[in-house]
Amino acid sequence: MVHPRIRIVHALQDVNLRIQRGEIVAYAGPNARARSTTVKLLSAMLSPDRGTVRVLGMDPVRDRVRTSTTSARFASAPSSERPPVRPASSGNA
Repeated sequence: MVHPRIRIVHALQDVNLRIQRGEIVAYAGPNARARSTTVKLLSAMLSPDRGTVRVLGMDPVRDRVRTSTTSARFASAPSSERPPVRPASSGNA
C-alpha cells in the first residue's frame, strides 16, 4: 500500500511590506512558493493561517467587496488623487 508523505511547508514567515505612493516594486527571490502565496494573500485568494494582511488599510478577505471596488476606483484615478498603497503582512501567514 502506498502512503503519501505529508510535509508542512511554511511559505511565508515574518513578512512585512510597505509600499509608498509612487514606488515601483519588484518582488523577487528564490522561493516561488512565497511569491505566489503573497500575491494570493493580497488578492484574497487565500486567507492567512496566522498574522494579518492589509491592503489599503483593509483586510482583503473580510473586506473583499470593499477592497475590490476601492482598488478599481483608485486604479482608474489620476495618480495625484490616489491614496498611498501600503500592503502589509505581519506575523506568520
